[in-house]
Amino acid sequence: MKIKYTFILTIILFLQVLSVNAATMRYALIIGNNEGIDSDGRQPFSNLQKAESEAEKLRDNIVNLSNFSKDSRRTILLTDTNREAVNGAIRQLIEQKKKDEAVLGSFESVFLFYFTGHGLQGKLLLTDGPLFARDVDTFFKQMNASFSVGIFDACHSGSLSPKGIKPTVGLNMIKEMPKEVLNAKGRIWYVSSSANQISYEDKDIGGVFTHFFIEGLTKGRMEGPGITLDNIWNYARNKTVEYTANQNIRQIPEEHISNLKTSSPVFFSFPLKRKSTLILSEKIGGRLVLSYADGQLTEIIDKKPGHKKRVAVYPGQVTITKVSDNKTYKMDSFVIGEDDTFVLKTGEDKMINIGLGVRSRTLFAKGDSVKAVSNNKTVVMEKQSKGLSLLTGVSYEFAITENSILYPRHSIGVPLQFDYGMFTGAVNINYNFDKHNYPAWGYSLNGIGADLRSGVGLNAGKARLSICGEFKFKNNWQQFNDGPARVKQSYGAGVFGGVHIMTRSFFSGQLFVSALATYGQAVTINDNYILGMTVTVGLNLFLRIL
Repeated sequence: MKIKYTFILTIILFLQVLSVNAATMRYALIIGNNEGIDSDGRQPFSNLQKAESEAEKLRDNIVNLSNFSKDSRRTILLTDTNREAVNGAIRQLIEQKKKDEAVLGSFESVFLFYFTGHGLQGKLLLTDGPLFARDVDTFFKQMNASFSVGIFDACHSGSLSPKGIKPTVGLNMIKEMPKEVLNAKGRIWYVSSSANQISYEDKDIGGVFTHFFIEGLTKGRMEGPGITLDNIWNYARNKTVEYTANQNIRQIPEEHISNLKTSSPVFFSFPLKRKSTLILSEKIGGRLVLSYADGQLTEIIDKKPGHKKRVAVYPGQVTITKVSDNKTYKMDSFVIGEDDTFVLKTGEDKMINIGLGVRSRTLFAKGDSVKAVSNNKTVVMEKQSKGLSLLTGVSYEFAITENSILYPRHSIGVPLQFDYGMFTGAVNINYNFDKHNYPAWGYSLNGIGADLRSGVGLNAGKARLSICGEFKFKNNWQQFNDGPARVKQSYGAGVFGGVHIMTRSFFSGQLFVSALATYGQAVTINDNYILGMTVTVGLNLFLRIL
């Protein structure tokens, strides 16, 4: 295990919506250096092994879990870098922030500065010399973030306590926005060890505190929609103390707070997967804001009218807000469950096609207060969830089987199909007929039958694909034409497996056309049992009645 001189400065995820437009922008500069040069031009320590890979790993995690931007203009990663590159990156972020403000208006911002590499008392070592603590503090002041948290993973990092740090400008909420917003300001700094302790790099996991901080983004204790910063900090601190104690060394992370004020938990990580879907109909247009976790996570959706848009969303409580003409209109708050689908539409919209096995119900309908969303005065939010669908119609089936099998080639019927979620099933009562003429004799075959089908199906746009099993029963009457009229009764049955493809008709959203193909074993029961392989293909026309 090598001594590691590392410094990390991290800014927490924070949401706030203010002034004209509703927006939260996040900016990050992440630095990883294995090499470090002091002020005298000498390299006081051997190169680290994992500082640069740690920086890249943290960048990926905060993008995936903490809602920082994937855009390299707002989330910058530097490795094996120098002072000029760091200052240039800060200037780039400041300029990008100004460009964003020119487009979006005033907004709250999050700034992340992360450094991992060699450090000395109050210094961060780069490839051409050190950055001092005052330099880093200047970066924060220049970015003027609404809320920030620094995390130091460095030897004697307690000596880097942010002396003289002033709290950032307080929150400036507007009355029209939802009240479920975080009321916080100031800075919070975490250090990996006290002023008289060293921090460690492990040959397997890298920087001990950094490793457990990243791990805490997914393994910290969940509270509702995500993991709070406190829970991530407690996880990283406790795991660091435990791990180093097991190695017979001592490293105790500390917390330093400067004028921090909060009125609710501060969520940092959102490890839940986006398993739910929001569909914006063709008529919906403009800027919409989705707010999760009491307003700490915001997503902005810009939608142009004329096409439908699908957005993957987090489960949990969400508030949807419209921003237009320097005003905001809160539509409503609702709870999203895993795998739920929601549709936002207007009264002018055509019916949004929903799949079989799915039912829709209205959550809210708003009028004039949100008419800016579209030209229509009524905006409706619908929830789609598992439900029973019933269809009935007409069917035709053609069978190809071995000559020895007395199995009718033609069948017409009246099917009743039902779907619930992924489950699909059907009952088909049918009339069967066939006819064969040979040089010396011939026969005609008539009868009735019943088919039972079940399987699993998946909706894909206007289509539904099912993999199913089917049991068929036939009761036939065979009439011969080579002499006096005589009729012979027989029974047929079959067990099949197949594929069923359904698609909505172009003429109606409730009309379906489907094709069914099966392959299986059929049997004729007369005087003897006769088995044979049989292929069937069928066409169906369905009308959805529920």
